[in-house]
Amino acid sequence: EIFNGVGKRVSGGEKHLYKALSDIAEGYGLWDNFQHRQAWEKLRPSQKSLEMATVFGGPAGLQSFAATLKENLNFLEKLSVGIPGIKNEHFLDLLSNAKRRADLEHKYDDAVARLYRAIEAYAQLRLSSLGINTSDVQESQLPPDICLEFSGKYRNDGDNRIKLPLYGAYKLLQSLGDTAGTAFFEHWPQMKLLLDSRNKSILAHGVEPIKRERYEEMFKLVCRISGVNEQSLPRFPDLHL
Repeated sequence: EIFNGVGKRVSGGEKHLYKALSDIAEGYGLWDNFQHRQAWEKLRPSQKSLEMATVFGGPAGLQSFAATLKENLNFLEKLSVGIPGIKNEHFLDLLSNAKRRADLEHKYDDAVARLYRAIEAYAQLRLSSLGINTSDVQESQLPPDICLEFSGKYRNDGDNRIKLPLYGAYKLLQSLGDTAGTAFFEHWPQMKLLLDSRNKSILAHGVEPIKRERYEEMFKLVCRISGVNEQSLPRFPDLHL
């Protein structure tokens, strides 16, 4: 709205600049709401417009902003096009989204809900790389030491499929010798406390708000288990006009 308002007060190349900035703001809004394909389709032409605007100068910091936008588009393209299904980019995007909820909005319940999905998605990714679908695990894919237990405990009464929750997915990874499964259970006492805190959240099964400290602990733990460096996560650019 601000960029559109400014666009009505300027002329020439600046009008195109502020139209591009308006579209970019809308595109990042779509991305922030997990509408990845729509965000990519909105941001891609806007990036071209912004590059053209920088040719004529523009506000200080615009070139740096445009460079970050270009990097973001490369990430967003991997996220939104190609074969459907969970991707590593989804996992990284969930972590970034959690950081924005916590750092910009102080919504720690929202942030931890995203972290929970992220750690679950990471297990799904690791198992998928081994040809295992957590929504339909075959008995032949279960190691002997857990086959009997999992076949009974996690078999769905409705469709007779073995479906693994977060704990079961990491237990299978551990049994298969995967490093993520090993790391998860090395930190299980701490993870259990954090998951209990999440379960008491009003966005899960309780009414207790999550504190910032709990979010920070869980964020660091998810990064530790997955081996992700926080600095490598996609970041939305800052624009200082």
